[in-house]
Amino acid sequence: MNKRRLVLPLLAAVLLFCPGCWSYREISSTTFVSGAAVDLDPLGGYILTAEIIDFSQTTLESGPKSSVITTRGATIAEAADNIMRSVGEKPYWSHAAAFIVSRDAAEAGITPLLDFMMNNIDTCLTASVLVSALPTAQEVFELKSVENGVISYEIRSILEENADYSQTISDFVYTVIGDLASGGVCAALPTVSSYEQNEERFIDIAGCALFDGDRMVSQLDAYETARLLALRNRLGEYTLDVRLSDGNLYTLRLLRSETARRPVRLDDGTLRVCVDVKADTVVTSAPSIDMLTHPASYVELERAAEAKITDELSGLVSRLQQSGLDAPGFGTLFSKSMPEVYAPLSADWGQAFRTLDVVVSADVRVTKSSAGPAILTPSG
Repeated sequence: MNKRRLVLPLLAAVLLFCPGCWSYREISSTTFVSGAAVDLDPLGGYILTAEIIDFSQTTLESGPKSSVITTRGATIAEAADNIMRSVGEKPYWSHAAAFIVSRDAAEAGITPLLDFMMNNIDTCLTASVLVSALPTAQEVFELKSVENGVISYEIRSILEENADYSQTISDFVYTVIGDLASGGVCAALPTVSSYEQNEERFIDIAGCALFDGDRMVSQLDAYETARLLALRNRLGEYTLDVRLSDGNLYTLRLLRSETARRPVRLDDGTLRVCVDVKADTVVTSAPSIDMLTHPASYVELERAAEAKITDELSGLVSRLQQSGLDAPGFGTLFSKSMPEVYAPLSADWGQAFRTLDVVVSADVRVTKSSAGPAILTPSG
């Protein structure tokens, strides 16, 4: 009993020194930014549209909703500060998942946006940066959400899914900053547009924008982006249509692929990159299931698929070389494995990339699906 009388006053004294939650605020009264769109202001400076999570509408069934606030400023940081003046409290950027930049702002240079994200202590560097294929970046937040009421979070979800199926590039901010700093690779950002269904417009993310330094200079569609991912050894699942010599069309699904990239310097001083693609595929569409009962059919399919992959990857490399855009990142390979070769070329690697000898080969294995012939559909 005496011990209890001694302990209780000691506990009371300890509580006096506990800080507690003196700065506690209701979550519904806090301004959380889920994403933002950056447009150039025709009058000068920037237009910043921030998507704000609206917890006041949150329900167990629908989850959080969002609203948007648009401000202007001579810089992106000034426009962000004006959000605080609009809502009367400091916005929190730590939950921001996506930053969309308009095409004209991307062509002018994305360094101002990256500077803002780097210098804003609240900004999460695992957010994604996208280029809007719509007339403005702000219009992305006018699209309809399918999964939830927060456009930025749906963009992140679509990015993750489409990257798995080789529809687009999916990189975080810190990766983009690293690409710009290295000089041995052309930075690439996913592009966001829209599609219409039942008279409503929804988010569509496919293809990518290519940059020379921090300025957007070109664009690849979804099909070309899949080939770029193969050159980068980041290819996920995707389909490949192959037409054989008899005119019959087959569709293969690539389940697994690996791209080995070897930089070499030949005896005559020529720089070469050997790109070797290995892929496991299954047939998902064929004119006749009977044709697939013959081993020779698989051999012919494999050779035809190898030839198509080789031609398409070589063709994309040639197109990129004409523009001096090393989107596959071959310069990075030389900088890591042959720094003494890369160093004198680093100041103008884009020019060296134009004459780089790139040799592509493919090794395709066509296997029967474990699901059997039932997965096959007729092809035209």
